[in-house]
Amino acid sequence: MSIIKLLIVLGISGFLAGCKLNVIATPGGDVESLSGARDCSAGNVCEFEITDTNFSESFTAIPKEGYVFSKWYKGGNFYCGDSVDTTGNI
Repeated sequence: MSIIKLLIVLGISGFLAGCKLNVIATPGGDVESLSGARDCSAGNVCEFEITDTNFSESFTAIPKEGYVFSKWYKGGNFYCGDSVDTTGNI
């Protein structure tokens, strides 16, 4: 079976308004936000402007049929790195 690696890349620099949040969804699945305002469909890099200094969001990896969620990608400026929980909170 193929494995999904869904990425969440954050470009948040301190508490400055106008920061960007990048959500990267591999072709194997979607990333849905709890609010529904920051969903990202499979195979896309979705960029969202963050202007609220109290920003908080939950993202859930939704694998497509035939795929299995493995873990969130780990790297610099990534949140939830190596977590095997399908829901990541920021």
